[in-house]
Order: sequence, then C-alpha cells, then structure tokens
Amino acid sequence: MLKVQNVYNNQYEEVKLSIAQNVELKVAGYTSLGKRSYPGWKGEAEFFLVRCKRHKTFFIDYAHGYNGRVNCPDCDKMNCAFCNFVENIFPEGGEDIDERVIMAHMEKVHGMTQ
Repeated sequence: MLKVQNVYNNQYEEVKLSIAQNVELKVAGYTSLGKRSYPGWKGEAEFFLVRCKRHKTFFIDYAHGYNGRVNCPDCDKMNCAFCNFVENIFPEGGEDIDERVIMAHMEKVHGMTQ
C-alpha cells in the first residue's frame, strides 16, 4: 500500500496496486489507476500513479494536453506519459511551459507532429 499525493486535488490517498500494476510501475515508471471524475468536470480522465525520476517519489496525476504530460509536485519537470521522458519545461526566469521542448521530443521519439 502506497500513500501518495494526488496532484489534482492536493490530497494524499492510499493506493493498493495489483501485481501487474507493480510490474508496469517498475518498468515504465507509471501505471494507470483508471478513470476518475471530479465535481465540476464534464467527463472523466484517466489517472496515473507516476514515479518521478528526479526525486524517486510517487504521485498521482492525469495526462495533460496533447502531449500527455504529468506534473511532479516536487519539481519543475515533466514526464511524457508515452515513455517516461523527463525534460525541464520551465525556461530560466520564466513560468511559462516551453512547449517547443515537448513538441521536439514528441516529434523525434514518437513521430508525432502538430
């Protein structure tokens, strides 16, 4: 049983994983926790338990945007939900996400273009 932070609602929750989920988490760095919906949402989103490569901590988040990013609450890094790629997305001195970094990765590694 893991006690981890849900990035969406900033609450901690206990998560019990199946053997298959444990293997996926160790191999891929993330595993699906299924679809969830929260008050005010019009639909559902798939949530993931993710291990931050930098901090070696676990957190729960859903894949954001076209690139499927998840955001570690302990750093300004970004994980690609497709391959657990981690890249700094905050340019020095700014708070805006540098989408060029994400798009370059998605195009180079996954063959995806806008």
